[in-house]
Amino acid sequence: MSHILVIEDEADIRNLLKEMLELAGYGVALAPDGPEGIAMYRHHPADLVITDIRMPHKDGIETIRELKRDFPNVKIIAITGYRGSFNRLPAAEVLGAQRTIVKPFTRADLLNAVSSLLT
Repeated sequence: MSHILVIEDEADIRNLLKEMLELAGYGVALAPDGPEGIAMYRHHPADLVITDIRMPHKDGIETIRELKRDFPNVKIIAITGYRGSFNRLPAAEVLGAQRTIVKPFTRADLLNAVSSLLT
């Protein structure tokens, strides 16, 4: 079973992601922010990280940068609800996120992105 680390500050979205991923057969660990997510990854590396971009304490861009610096082979999906000039997904891709998803997204969008990185 593949293990996924979800880093998301909004509890409702974090729990929804967990439910969707577990129903698809994945093991899931949850972190409410970048610092905790990075610490969790250091102790128990996941097969895939899904991180929100806009979070307090350490945003997703900083989180991606640190994970890729310390773990160059980490697979990352970045998610955000911001579009237009606030959309930071292009920066996430430059820093190494292999997939990006804009909220709101469907279960199929999420699982397609996940399976494309874990197969």
